[in-house]
Amino acid sequence: MFGQPEISDILEILLFMIRSAIRELAGAEDSVLVTAAFNKSPIQIWNVDTRIQLGEIDAKFASGAKNLTIHPKGLYIATGRSSATSGTIALYETPGGSLLWERGRLKYPSHLRFSRSGESLYCTINSRTVETIDAKTGSRTRVRDGVRAFYEGISGTTLLVPTSGDFYFIGHNATNTQVGIPRLTFALLDVAFNADSIFVAESGGPVRCMKNSGNEIWRFDPPPGSHILKLHWSIKDRCCYGILHHYKTGAFRRLLRFQQDGREQCICDLNSWDELFVSKQNELLTSNGDIFDLADGRSVGKLAFPLIDYPEFPR
Repeated sequence: MFGQPEISDILEILLFMIRSAIRELAGAEDSVLVTAAFNKSPIQIWNVDTRIQLGEIDAKFASGAKNLTIHPKGLYIATGRSSATSGTIALYETPGGSLLWERGRLKYPSHLRFSRSGESLYCTINSRTVETIDAKTGSRTRVRDGVRAFYEGISGTTLLVPTSGDFYFIGHNATNTQVGIPRLTFALLDVAFNADSIFVAESGGPVRCMKNSGNEIWRFDPPPGSHILKLHWSIKDRCCYGILHHYKTGAFRRLLRFQQDGREQCICDLNSWDELFVSKQNELLTSNGDIFDLADGRSVGKLAFPLIDYPEFPR
Protein backbone atom coordinates (compact mmCIF):
# COMPACT_ATOMS: atom_id res chain seq x y z
CA MET A 1 0.00 0.00 0.00
CA PHE A 2 2.91 2.33 0.74
CA GLY A 3 5.38 0.93 -1.77
CA GLN A 4 9.14 1.29 -1.33
CA PRO A 5 9.75 4.87 -0.12
CA GLU A 6 12.76 6.92 -1.16
CA ILE A 7 14.91 8.39 1.63
CA SER A 8 14.41 11.88 0.20
CA ASP A 9 10.63 11.43 0.30
CA ILE A 10 10.76 10.30 3.93
CA LEU A 11 12.88 13.26 4.99
CA GLU A 12 10.69 15.77 3.17
CA ILE A 13 7.51 14.41 4.76
CA LEU A 14 9.08 14.31 8.23
CA LEU A 15 10.22 17.92 7.90
CA PHE A 16 6.71 18.93 6.88
CA MET A 17 5.21 17.03 9.82
CA ILE A 18 7.43 18.62 12.46
CA ARG A 19 7.10 22.13 11.03
CA SER A 20 3.80 22.54 12.85
CA ALA A 21 4.22 23.63 16.48
CA ILE A 22 1.13 21.59 17.42
CA ARG A 23 1.82 18.13 18.79
CA GLU A 24 -1.51 16.93 20.21
CA LEU A 25 -5.20 17.48 19.41
CA ALA A 26 -8.39 16.76 21.35
CA GLY A 27 -12.05 17.36 20.52
CA ALA A 28 -15.50 17.32 22.09
CA GLU A 29 -18.03 14.68 21.08
CA ASP A 30 -21.00 17.09 20.94
CA SER A 31 -19.28 20.42 20.33
CA VAL A 32 -17.31 22.24 17.64
CA LEU A 33 -14.58 23.13 20.14
CA VAL A 34 -11.14 21.56 19.71
CA THR A 35 -7.89 21.96 21.59
CA ALA A 36 -4.44 22.14 20.03
CA ALA A 37 -1.43 21.65 22.29
CA PHE A 38 2.25 22.44 21.88
CA ASN A 39 4.82 19.93 23.09
CA LYS A 40 4.28 21.57 26.47
CA SER A 41 2.03 24.45 27.49
CA PRO A 42 0.21 26.48 26.18
CA ILE A 43 -2.96 24.92 24.79
CA GLN A 44 -5.03 26.71 22.18
CA ILE A 45 -8.85 26.52 21.98
CA TRP A 46 -10.46 26.73 18.54
CA ASN A 47 -13.94 26.68 17.03
CA VAL A 48 -13.51 24.26 14.13
CA ASP A 49 -16.74 25.50 12.50
CA THR A 50 -15.90 29.23 12.38
CA ARG A 51 -12.09 28.53 12.14
CA ILE A 52 -11.53 31.10 14.93
CA GLN A 53 -9.18 30.75 17.89
CA LEU A 54 -11.14 31.42 21.09
CA GLY A 55 -8.36 31.44 23.64
CA GLU A 56 -5.12 30.02 24.99
CA ILE A 57 -4.49 28.31 28.32
CA ASP A 58 -1.18 28.12 30.16
CA ALA A 59 -1.97 24.60 31.35
CA LYS A 60 -0.03 21.92 33.19
CA PHE A 61 0.58 19.67 30.22
CA ALA A 62 3.28 17.65 28.47
CA SER A 63 2.68 15.81 25.21
CA GLY A 64 3.22 12.09 24.78
CA ALA A 65 1.05 10.41 27.43
CA LYS A 66 -2.43 11.10 25.99
CA ASN A 67 -3.18 13.61 28.74
CA LEU A 68 -5.35 16.08 26.83
CA THR A 69 -9.13 15.75 26.78
CA ILE A 70 -12.16 18.02 26.43
CA HIS A 71 -15.64 17.72 27.96
CA PRO A 72 -18.20 16.16 25.55
CA LYS A 73 -20.02 19.51 25.30
CA GLY A 74 -16.84 21.57 25.34
CA LEU A 75 -17.35 22.98 28.86
CA TYR A 76 -13.97 22.01 30.34
CA ILE A 77 -10.48 20.91 29.37
CA ALA A 78 -8.54 18.38 31.42
CA THR A 79 -4.77 18.09 31.07
CA GLY A 80 -1.95 16.11 32.58
CA ARG A 81 1.80 16.06 32.96
CA SER A 82 3.38 12.66 33.47
CA SER A 83 6.22 12.14 35.94
CA ALA A 84 7.46 9.45 38.31
CA THR A 85 6.95 11.54 41.45
CA SER A 86 5.31 14.83 40.48
CA GLY A 87 2.70 13.95 37.88
CA THR A 88 -0.23 16.36 37.71
CA ILE A 89 -3.76 16.49 36.30
CA ALA A 90 -5.90 19.63 36.23
CA LEU A 91 -9.25 20.93 35.01
CA TYR A 92 -9.85 24.29 33.28
CA GLU A 93 -12.98 26.06 32.11
CA THR A 94 -13.41 26.97 28.45
CA PRO A 95 -12.77 29.22 26.74
CA GLY A 96 -11.45 31.48 29.54
CA GLY A 97 -9.02 28.94 30.97
CA SER A 98 -9.62 29.46 34.70
CA LEU A 99 -8.12 26.65 36.79
CA LEU A 100 -10.95 24.77 38.59
CA TRP A 101 -8.90 22.13 40.41
CA GLU A 102 -5.54 20.40 40.37
CA ARG A 103 -4.19 17.09 41.70
CA GLY A 104 -0.47 16.53 42.08
CA ARG A 105 2.11 13.99 43.22
CA LEU A 106 0.71 11.35 40.87
CA LYS A 107 2.89 8.59 39.41
CA TYR A 108 2.88 8.63 35.61
CA PRO A 109 -0.71 9.74 34.90
CA SER A 110 -1.75 8.91 31.32
CA HIS A 111 -4.71 8.18 29.02
CA LEU A 112 -6.81 10.96 30.54
CA ARG A 113 -10.35 11.07 29.10
CA PHE A 114 -13.84 12.26 29.99
CA SER A 115 -16.70 9.83 30.44
CA ARG A 116 -19.45 10.04 27.84
CA SER A 117 -21.67 11.93 30.31
CA GLY A 118 -18.88 14.38 31.16
CA GLU A 119 -19.44 13.80 34.88
CA SER A 120 -16.23 11.81 35.38
CA LEU A 121 -12.66 11.52 34.16
CA TYR A 122 -10.73 8.30 33.66
CA CYS A 123 -6.97 8.36 34.26
CA THR A 124 -4.39 5.59 34.20
CA ILE A 125 -1.84 5.75 37.03
CA ASN A 126 1.57 4.09 36.56
CA SER A 127 0.19 1.87 33.76
CA ARG A 128 -1.46 -0.44 36.30
CA THR A 129 -4.46 1.36 37.85
CA VAL A 130 -7.37 3.31 36.35
CA GLU A 131 -8.93 5.96 38.56
CA THR A 132 -12.43 7.37 38.08
CA ILE A 133 -12.40 11.04 39.08
CA ASP A 134 -15.30 13.38 39.82
CA ALA A 135 -14.97 16.04 37.13
CA LYS A 136 -16.41 18.78 39.36
CA THR A 137 -14.20 18.25 42.39
CA GLY A 138 -11.19 16.24 41.22
CA SER A 139 -11.77 13.66 43.94
CA ARG A 140 -11.24 9.98 43.27
CA THR A 141 -14.48 7.97 43.25
CA ARG A 142 -13.32 4.53 42.05
CA VAL A 143 -10.10 2.59 41.53
CA ARG A 144 -9.67 -0.30 39.08
CA ASP A 145 -6.49 -2.13 40.07
CA GLY A 146 -4.64 -4.28 37.53
CA VAL A 147 -6.11 -2.26 34.64
CA ARG A 148 -4.06 -0.42 32.02
CA ALA A 149 -6.94 1.36 30.24
CA PHE A 150 -10.72 1.68 30.34
CA TYR A 151 -12.89 2.72 27.37
CA GLU A 152 -16.54 3.69 27.55
CA GLY A 153 -18.75 3.13 24.50
CA ILE A 154 -22.32 3.53 23.37
CA SER A 155 -25.30 1.93 25.13
CA GLY A 156 -23.41 0.98 28.27
CA THR A 157 -20.68 -1.03 26.52
CA THR A 158 -17.11 -0.78 27.82
CA LEU A 159 -13.70 -2.25 27.10
CA LEU A 160 -11.33 -3.05 29.95
CA VAL A 161 -7.61 -3.60 29.23
CA PRO A 162 -5.86 -5.57 32.01
CA THR A 163 -2.16 -4.99 32.71
CA SER A 164 -1.48 -8.65 31.93
CA GLY A 165 -3.18 -11.72 30.53
CA ASP A 166 -4.31 -12.91 27.13
CA PHE A 167 -7.68 -11.14 26.93
CA TYR A 168 -9.43 -7.77 26.85
CA PHE A 169 -12.92 -7.67 28.33
CA ILE A 170 -16.07 -6.23 26.75
CA GLY A 171 -18.38 -5.14 29.54
CA HIS A 172 -22.16 -4.75 29.46
CA ASN A 173 -23.47 -2.43 32.17
CA ALA A 174 -27.11 -3.46 31.67
CA THR A 175 -26.40 -7.12 32.51
CA ASN A 176 -23.23 -6.60 34.58
CA THR A 177 -21.42 -9.21 32.47
CA GLN A 178 -18.08 -9.39 30.68
CA VAL A 179 -16.90 -11.19 27.54
CA GLY A 180 -13.23 -11.89 26.88
CA ILE A 181 -11.65 -11.26 23.48
CA PRO A 182 -8.09 -12.40 22.63
CA ARG A 183 -5.20 -9.96 22.98
CA LEU A 184 -3.12 -10.36 19.81
CA THR A 185 -0.15 -8.03 20.38
CA PHE A 186 1.59 -6.24 23.24
CA ALA A 187 -0.39 -2.97 23.09
CA LEU A 188 -3.85 -1.63 22.29
CA LEU A 189 -3.75 1.57 20.23
CA ASP A 190 -7.40 2.65 19.99
CA VAL A 191 -11.02 1.57 20.31
CA ALA A 192 -14.25 2.71 18.66
CA PHE A 193 -17.85 1.73 19.36
CA ASN A 194 -21.22 1.74 17.63
CA ALA A 195 -24.50 0.52 19.07
CA ASP A 196 -23.81 -3.20 18.65
CA SER A 197 -20.12 -3.54 17.72
CA ILE A 198 -16.64 -2.67 18.91
CA PHE A 199 -13.54 -1.91 16.80
CA VAL A 200 -10.08 -2.64 18.23
CA ALA A 201 -6.67 -1.61 16.80
CA GLU A 202 -3.45 -3.11 18.16
CA SER A 203 0.19 -2.11 17.80
CA GLY A 204 1.80 -3.97 14.92
CA GLY A 205 -1.40 -5.96 14.52
CA PRO A 206 -4.83 -5.92 12.88
CA VAL A 207 -8.03 -3.98 13.28
CA ARG A 208 -10.88 -6.22 14.39
CA CYS A 209 -14.60 -5.55 14.32
CA MET A 210 -16.54 -7.62 16.83
CA LYS A 211 -20.09 -7.87 17.98
CA ASN A 212 -20.65 -6.83 21.58
CA SER A 213 -20.97 -10.57 22.23
CA GLY A 214 -17.29 -10.95 21.29
CA ASN A 215 -17.83 -12.68 17.95
CA GLU A 216 -15.48 -11.40 15.26
CA ILE A 217 -17.17 -9.91 12.17
CA TRP A 218 -14.14 -8.88 10.12
CA ARG A 219 -10.41 -8.26 10.38
CA PHE A 220 -8.09 -5.88 8.53
CA ASP A 221 -4.39 -6.75 8.39
CA PRO A 222 -2.32 -3.64 7.62
CA PRO A 223 0.67 -3.78 5.25
CA PRO A 224 3.99 -4.83 6.82
CA GLY A 225 5.54 -2.12 8.97
CA SER A 226 2.26 -0.28 9.57
CA HIS A 227 -0.73 -0.27 11.88
CA ILE A 228 -3.88 1.73 12.63
CA LEU A 229 -3.20 4.46 15.18
CA LYS A 230 -6.72 5.87 15.62
CA LEU A 231 -10.28 4.67 15.03
CA HIS A 232 -13.57 6.53 14.66
CA TRP A 233 -17.16 5.46 14.11
CA SER A 234 -19.03 7.95 11.93
CA ILE A 235 -22.74 8.08 12.76
CA LYS A 236 -23.40 10.03 9.57
CA ASP A 237 -21.57 7.64 7.23
CA ARG A 238 -22.33 4.52 9.30
CA CYS A 239 -18.82 3.16 8.91
CA CYS A 240 -15.50 3.07 10.72
CA TYR A 241 -12.49 5.22 9.82
CA GLY A 242 -8.85 4.72 10.76
CA ILE A 243 -5.48 6.45 10.54
CA LEU A 244 -2.95 4.11 8.94
CA HIS A 245 0.62 4.84 10.06
CA HIS A 246 3.84 3.41 8.61
CA TYR A 247 5.73 3.08 11.89
CA LYS A 248 8.96 1.77 10.32
CA THR A 249 9.62 5.14 8.68
CA GLY A 250 7.32 7.31 10.82
CA ALA A 251 6.53 9.38 7.74
CA PHE A 252 3.47 7.98 6.00
CA ARG A 253 -0.10 8.29 7.25
CA ARG A 254 -3.39 7.71 5.45
CA LEU A 255 -7.08 8.08 6.20
CA LEU A 256 -8.88 4.79 5.57
CA ARG A 257 -12.58 3.93 5.55
CA PHE A 258 -13.77 0.44 6.46
CA GLN A 259 -16.99 -0.78 4.87
CA GLN A 260 -19.39 -2.97 6.82
CA ASP A 261 -17.71 -6.10 5.44
CA GLY A 262 -14.26 -4.85 6.39
CA ARG A 263 -13.09 -3.79 2.95
CA GLU A 264 -10.81 -0.77 3.22
CA GLN A 265 -10.69 2.31 1.03
CA CYS A 266 -7.94 4.95 1.05
CA ILE A 267 -9.59 8.37 1.38
CA CYS A 268 -6.51 10.61 1.36
CA ASP A 269 -2.84 10.84 2.32
CA LEU A 270 -1.84 12.81 5.42
CA ASN A 271 1.42 14.60 6.26
CA SER A 272 0.74 15.40 9.91
CA TRP A 273 2.01 14.64 13.39
CA ASP A 274 -1.45 14.08 14.92
CA GLU A 275 -5.05 13.90 13.73
CA LEU A 276 -8.47 14.40 15.31
CA PHE A 277 -11.83 13.07 14.15
CA VAL A 278 -14.32 15.92 14.62
CA SER A 279 -17.59 14.07 15.23
CA LYS A 280 -19.88 17.09 15.11
CA GLN A 281 -18.64 18.09 11.63
CA ASN A 282 -17.84 14.62 10.24
CA GLU A 283 -14.38 15.96 9.45
CA LEU A 284 -10.72 15.22 10.13
CA LEU A 285 -8.45 17.90 11.60
CA THR A 286 -4.66 17.52 11.39
CA SER A 287 -1.89 19.06 13.47
CA ASN A 288 -0.97 21.14 10.40
CA GLY A 289 -4.42 22.78 10.66
CA ASP A 290 -5.82 21.10 7.53
CA ILE A 291 -9.48 20.05 7.66
CA PHE A 292 -10.75 17.23 5.45
CA ASP A 293 -14.25 15.94 4.76
CA LEU A 294 -14.38 12.34 5.96
CA ALA A 295 -16.60 11.11 3.15
CA ASP A 296 -14.34 11.99 0.23
CA GLY A 297 -11.13 13.49 1.64
CA ARG A 298 -11.76 16.96 0.20
CA SER A 299 -9.94 19.85 1.84
CA VAL A 300 -12.69 21.98 3.39
CA GLY A 301 -10.75 24.48 5.48
CA LYS A 302 -7.74 25.23 7.62
CA LEU A 303 -6.98 26.42 11.14
CA ALA A 304 -4.05 28.84 11.39
CA PHE A 305 -1.91 26.76 13.74
CA PRO A 306 1.53 28.21 14.56
CA LEU A 307 4.53 26.92 12.62
CA ILE A 308 8.16 26.39 13.51
CA ASP A 309 10.57 27.93 11.03
CA TYR A 310 13.26 25.47 10.00
CA PRO A 311 15.84 27.02 7.63
CA GLU A 312 16.42 23.67 5.91
CA PHE A 313 12.70 23.13 5.23
CA PRO A 314 12.25 22.66 1.45
CA ARG A 315 10.55 25.66 -0.10
